[in-house]
Amino acid sequence: TTRLNFNNYVAIYKCRNQYGGGCALIIKKNIIFDEIPISSNSDIIGVKLKLMDNKDLIVFSHYNPPTEELSLDYLRNTIQNENSIIITCGDFNAKNVLLGNTVSNKSGDILLDFILDNNFLILNNDDPTYSENYRNYT
Repeated sequence: TTRLNFNNYVAIYKCRNQYGGGCALIIKKNIIFDEIPISSNSDIIGVKLKLMDNKDLIVFSHYNPPTEELSLDYLRNTIQNENSIIITCGDFNAKNVLLGNTVSNKSGDILLDFILDNNFLILNNDDPTYSENYRNYT
């Protein structure tokens, strides 16, 4: 088992397998948080942080393999049961022409529908999220 260790930070992570991959959140040690239990075999973790104004901030980290259809059930459940600020980040392997891609896939359609249905905002740029030798993928 690999342990992530950063000075003055707590690492919350879920390793995919012995070959690598997974997801992580790195939180400064003086920030109070609770890990959110997520019943899924997917690479998803979440935490709830208490903000100074006594509001909650929920942050998710999510990796969705390109061979799997994106599921956002954990996010739908959170929205229904929480009155909090929610940030979800990750590599969703979701492509949609309306999100700036040249092609669309099923995961991209699912992500776009979720964003539109729930008034989420996208913060993204065109930087590749994966690089292998000389090729870049986004």
